[in-house]
Amino acid sequence: MIKTPGRSAFAGLREVPPGTTVVVSSEGESRQRYWSLPPAEHRDDLPTTVERARGLLGQAVRGQLAADVPVCMLLSGGLDSSALAALGRPAAGNLHTLSVDVGARAASGDAMGRDPDGPYIDLMVRHLVTAHRTVRPNVGNLADPALRA
Repeated sequence: MIKTPGRSAFAGLREVPPGTTVVVSSEGESRQRYWSLPPAEHRDDLPTTVERARGLLGQAVRGQLAADVPVCMLLSGGLDSSALAALGRPAAGNLHTLSVDVGARAASGDAMGRDPDGPYIDLMVRHLVTAHRTVRPNVGNLADPALRA
């Protein structure tokens, strides 16, 4: 699928661009751009770039973990969730992690999913020493109207 900016796969729906709000009222629709990232030449060397990116991302993660109760982070075994959990671990105290295993496995030869996520999740749980729980929903039950109500 090739994505066209501002479009969606559904008739009559449009994508809301990043940094934009949309207000729909009886008078119609209005859009307001509240933030944009101006283009600028990158002048930092690699160590400075790494330090700055780590610092900014760590600050954002720590800000989301500010709570007076235990916090939980989704841990999928991928790079993104593993990095966020690692950055959040020092600020979280007793960090809880959660993974969801629906039992699906990628087709043979699928370059994006040859291995299940479990070993990578286990590696991060051991490395970060988190209180971890894996949820294994019964796919049949997820469609049960009584449970969904």
